[in-house]
Amino acid sequence: MWPETSKLSDSPTSTNTLRWILVDHAYFDTTLGLMGPMHVVFDESKIHHLSEHAPSPHLTEGLSGPESQAQGTLLLPLFFETHAHLYLRGAELDFEKRKEEQKQEAETLLQQTALRAQALLEFGVGTSRDGGDNLGAALALQEKKGRSLPEVHSPGSAVHREKRYGSFFARPSSQFRDPKAVVEDRLQRGGHHLKLVISGIIDFEKGEVKGKPQFSIEEVRAFVHEAHRQGFKVMAHASGEEGLKHAILGGVDTVEHGFFMTEEILMAMKERGTIWVPTFAPVQVQVREADTFGWSDLSRRNLELILTQHREMVRKALSIGVTVLAGSDAGSVGVPHGLGFLEELEALEGAGMPIREILDVACIKPHRVLLDRSGPVLKEGSPARFQIVSGRCLESVRHLRQERKVMIDGKEVIWTNRPHASSAHGNAEKIGMF
Repeated sequence: MWPETSKLSDSPTSTNTLRWILVDHAYFDTTLGLMGPMHVVFDESKIHHLSEHAPSPHLTEGLSGPESQAQGTLLLPLFFETHAHLYLRGAELDFEKRKEEQKQEAETLLQQTALRAQALLEFGVGTSRDGGDNLGAALALQEKKGRSLPEVHSPGSAVHREKRYGSFFARPSSQFRDPKAVVEDRLQRGGHHLKLVISGIIDFEKGEVKGKPQFSIEEVRAFVHEAHRQGFKVMAHASGEEGLKHAILGGVDTVEHGFFMTEEILMAMKERGTIWVPTFAPVQVQVREADTFGWSDLSRRNLELILTQHREMVRKALSIGVTVLAGSDAGSVGVPHGLGFLEELEALEGAGMPIREILDVACIKPHRVLLDRSGPVLKEGSPARFQIVSGRCLESVRHLRQERKVMIDGKEVIWTNRPHASSAHGNAEKIGMF
């Protein structure tokens, strides 16, 4: 049994009885656009009615009428965070404290990961695509399906070159005889995709990516070939012109981060259908907390230049039709789960992405392009998992920070603004899954 930390209301309004609500508008995708007023009839089992037209009296027998929500409300599918590390507590800024936290017993770390995942529901995040961990925490959450958890998709451990960047969330390729063995290992462990670490991290003092690419183009192609043969998509940690070229020419499905992008590389991504997850949040926090990190004036200037160039390249990507998705790299230093995702959406708005397109990439498009799911996310017969937010988010996604109403399988998530996702890891109460 899940404890009360699941934050699901036990009030009479969230028992397994039929509910009929009426919201001003709903947004399903860029094709259907804005619709409404929208009637939604649901219970714990599913959505029974979803339409601009009122439900039949037979369906709503015994109900006096719809529960009108606050004026100016908008119905949305739950968010899809496309890049996170659930096992890391992102809000902690102190590197030494982060290291000490990771030395805790595995069971404690697993419990804290579960609490962070549960708390994501308060922020409206219903699906999380993990970027890798060596603990197997995201894999465990992926297998534990339940009302008090988001849907999780994990690669297990990522793959990196021995003695190169990534050892805290990846395992070296040298542990396996060839790429086929790597993919088979991830498949046996229950991975949903493959994560490759192709480049290093950014040296802010020099304003460049550290080191040469970890894998050659031919090596990347070998990993991609085996992954695709097993039905895996490949996400690649890649920044810097050389690393990005290795990733894209190697055939990866998504480029994660992609700092120091160029127009030439964007054209190659467009031709190959490569998806970009630009992850503004980890660099933005370096600017915001520059005093905390003790960055020099040179580093601060480089950070600002990197962000400016990143925004320009995202704007160019959108103009030529490269698919850009929203992933915050939550769990990175200073990027809290939940709140970090909302900040990433604001960064995309700042880079020129139209608001309705932001809502599309935040809620809908990842299901299609990453999970190969066709059709609307919300429809009659689907689980009653949705959120009701302020309609002012159609003016700016900053308004998504306001309190929301989240329904998970017909029950209302209590908005507590507790710190499990946004800052601390909570008390790590025992949860019956590990």
